[in-house]
Amino acid sequence: MIMPLIWANVAVFVLQMLTETTAPGLTAYIALQREAVSEFQVWRFGTYMFAHGGFWHIFVNMWGLHLFGRNLERTLGPSRFLNLYFISGLVGGFAWTLCNWNTLSYCVGASGAVFGVTMAAAMLYPNERIMLLFPPIPMTLKTFMIVFGGIEVITALQASNADGIAHMAHLGGGFAGYFYVKKHYNPLWSPFSFFEELAAQWRRHSEGEAWRRGFKLHKNDDAPDDDGRPSVAEVDRILDKIGSQGMGSLTSEERSTLERCKRYQRGNKD
Repeated sequence: MIMPLIWANVAVFVLQMLTETTAPGLTAYIALQREAVSEFQVWRFGTYMFAHGGFWHIFVNMWGLHLFGRNLERTLGPSRFLNLYFISGLVGGFAWTLCNWNTLSYCVGASGAVFGVTMAAAMLYPNERIMLLFPPIPMTLKTFMIVFGGIEVITALQASNADGIAHMAHLGGGFAGYFYVKKHYNPLWSPFSFFEELAAQWRRHSEGEAWRRGFKLHKNDDAPDDDGRPSVAEVDRILDKIGSQGMGSLTSEERSTLERCKRYQRGNKD
């Protein structure tokens, strides 16, 4: 679907150029504008991503779509690739509109959709190397996403549209691509790895504490009692392991130990 998308963007751009000298021109009917949206012209959330503001605008977007999307489409398939593309573009358009509701500016371009595709590619192929156009520097997709995403965040926080770039559309599309890949696939890398690991550690800790509260153990020696009941020290060790590594880290023997401890608590020693 990459080439049909590229040709569709090129066709709309040519029509924009042909009607540029007429008033109001095609761009006025398909660009994303706050006033138009307030008049329920909701189709603009779809049409804006096929319009562009100039040759270099469409060239960079279509080059990015080809560069980052070719391997991604092989993995996702045409249907899911289109879903990713349009969802990213729509979310990018919504994000830009919300952040520019009190302005008279307008938004055009496939950048939000392409940013979602780029995010998805970086998550699924983080170590794939690419060559930038400007400047011609080789880097991995993961590095590119960190650098470019960081620049977008910093620029968006400055709350300035002076450069004529829809940074919030980029970020909205990137978040859409992130959640799409997280929902449907098991990514190799995530731009929020640090925070996700903190959340995972908290979940494991909470899980271990929940198990620990379920065991009302009496203090005994480190060695098991004569009746085979697991020792407090052994059960504590297993519960600590749950807290640090999760339930999936337990061996069959450790799971059996917990089950035996449960039975003893219920007074069932068989």
